[in-house]
Amino acid sequence: MIFAIEEINNSTELLPGIKLGYQIYDSCASVTVAVHVAFQLSGGLDPVFYTGNNCSQSGKVMAIVGETESTASISMSRVIGPFNIPQVSYFATCACLSDKQQYPTFFRTIPSDQFQADALAKLVKHFGWTWIGAIRTDSDYGNNGMASFLNAAHKEGICVEYSESFNMYHPRSRIQRVANIIRRSTAIVIVAFTSPGDFRILLEELSLKPFPPRQWIGTAATDKNACDGTEDLETIQSPYTDTSQLRITNMVYKAVYAIAHAIHNAVCQETHSITQCDKLSSIESKQVLTQLKKVNFSQNGYHVSFDANGDPVATYELVNWQKTEDGSLELVAVGHYDASLPVGQELRIKRNLTWVKGGTQLNSSSQNILTKAISGCGEGRMFNKNSFRPGILTPGKEKPSVPSKTEWKWGEGEKPSDYNIPSRLLGQRLIGCEFHTVRAFKKMDRHRVFSIPKDLSTIHLTFDRQHQPVNGGPGMSKALATTR
Repeated sequence: MIFAIEEINNSTELLPGIKLGYQIYDSCASVTVAVHVAFQLSGGLDPVFYTGNNCSQSGKVMAIVGETESTASISMSRVIGPFNIPQVSYFATCACLSDKQQYPTFFRTIPSDQFQADALAKLVKHFGWTWIGAIRTDSDYGNNGMASFLNAAHKEGICVEYSESFNMYHPRSRIQRVANIIRRSTAIVIVAFTSPGDFRILLEELSLKPFPPRQWIGTAATDKNACDGTEDLETIQSPYTDTSQLRITNMVYKAVYAIAHAIHNAVCQETHSITQCDKLSSIESKQVLTQLKKVNFSQNGYHVSFDANGDPVATYELVNWQKTEDGSLELVAVGHYDASLPVGQELRIKRNLTWVKGGTQLNSSSQNILTKAISGCGEGRMFNKNSFRPGILTPGKEKPSVPSKTEWKWGEGEKPSDYNIPSRLLGQRLIGCEFHTVRAFKKMDRHRVFSIPKDLSTIHLTFDRQHQPVNGGPGMSKALATTR
C-alpha cells in the first residue's frame, strides 16, 4: 500500500501536484478492532496526515482500503456506508457483499466467491473428480462460499461425501472431529474454503495421526515460509512481494490505484493534453464514491474496473505447490480461469501439476469405485431409477419415499465387473447413501428391504419399529457401524 501511494505521489500523470496521505491500522484479525477503526474514521477523529504548506485538508478520509476478511468488511461497511465513504477490499470475497442494497459503498479488487465457486466446480469437473470432501471456515466467508460451491458442484454432477465447518476458536474437540471425518473418509480430493490460519490448525491436528494421502483444492494460498528478519526485501520471493501474479499484494496495489483514479477524475481535468488539478478544492467522499463506480484503467498490464455490484472481472490464476530441486516448496502458476470467456473456454491448464505424494497424476481408481457406487453421481454412472435426488444428501431435510426394493442399473456399456467393488465397500456406500436420510425419520413402521445385484453381492437390510436393523446379512453390522 505504501509503495503504491508513493508511486502515485511521484507521478506526473496521475494526480499531478497532489499528494495522498495515509494511515495504516492493524485489525489483528479482530472484527471489534475493525469496527472501532471504522467509527474513528467516520467521525473525522483522525490526526493530520500531511503537514506540508500546500496541504488544504487535514486528515479527511476519502476512502478506506480493506478489510482482509469478509466478516470484518461487512461490519465496517455497515458503519461507513451511511457516511458515503467508499471501501475497497483486496481480499473479502463473500458473495453477500455484492448486494448494493446492504453495502452501497463497498468495492473489491478480488472477485466474488460466486465466481470462485463456479471456477472451483469447473476445476474439479475438469479433472474428472466426482466424489469429494469439503471443509470450510465457520465464518461469513466460509459458509457463504461453500454454499455457492455446493450449488455449483451439484450442477456439475459432483457428489460431496461430507461438508464440515470449523474455526481456530472452536474447542479442540471440534477440530478433532473434522480431522477424524477426513481420516475415515473415502474421498481423495478435498475442497477447502478456509482462512490460512484455520487451515493450518486443521493440518496440525491431522499430522498428529497418520491418514491416507489427500489432494487439497484451496481457495487461497498463503506462503508460510519462516523469516528470521535478515531477508532482503528486494530479493525475497514471496506472494507478498510478488506483484506479477493475482495475489494479495497486487490486489492491494490495484485498490489504491482505483481510489487514486477516482480522486483524479473528481479534481483534475485534461485540457489540450495537459492535466490540471484543483489543489485547493474541497472534495467530499461522496464524489470519490461516484467516480469509483466509473474507473476503467490498466496498471502494469492489469485491467481495473467495477461492475454494478462493485465487483471486478473474475479472473484467477491457478497455482500448485511444487517441490524445487533443493527440496523446498514453491507456488507455481499452472493455469488460468477467466469468467469473461465463452462457456467451456474459461479454464486453461498450461503445465503439469504435482499431485498427492508428489506424483504427476492423481490415481482416480478409488474415485471411480465410489462414484459408480452412489446413485446420481454423474452421467453414465450406475444409477437407481427410484433415487429421490442426485447430488448432495442432507440428513433431516428431505424425506423421500423409500421403495420396498431398489433396482440398480449400470451405465451404458458398463457391467458389474467393471467396478471391481469389494462387497463390504459397496454395502457401506449404498446403505450410507440410501439410508442417510432414512435414519432421520421419526417412524418407520414397515420393513425396508434393499438388494444389490447378485453379480457383486446380495445384502438385505430391514428395520424394526425402533429403527434398528434386524436379520442383517453377513458383515452387515460392520457396514452399519461405518455408515452411522
